Amino acid sequence: MLIRRNRELSYANVTPKGVYTNRRKFLRDMGMAGAAAAIAGEKILSIASPNLTAYATTKLNFVKGKFNTDEKITPINDVTHYNNFYEFGTDKSDPAKNSQNFRTTPCPGRFPWKAR
Repeated sequence: MLIRRNRELSYANVTPKGVYTNRRKFLRDMGMAGAAAAIAGEKILSIASPNLTAYATTKLNFVKGKFNTDEKITPINDVTHYNNFYEFGTDKSDPAKNSQNFRTTPCPGRFPWKAR
């Protein structure tokens, strides 16, 4: 069954001339409103969660709270030498000792599939 549609447009189907001619102004205004909302959102976010930056050499001074403990601070040598690379040894202190003078480039003939 063939359904034919009326090809004539009614006034409800046509964009009003004022909207049509001002579409670029409308898009510009919407872009400006979006930019203003983004800037305002960024300002609110910076107030709600301030940027807390701590560098590796900075000593942190925390205020005592209900979740603090009385445990002693881990020595810096234990913190900087701990790792789980068992290729250098199974004891916790082995990797720091055995990785000294470690050569990162492959030895000649180590990869036979590579062209020499």
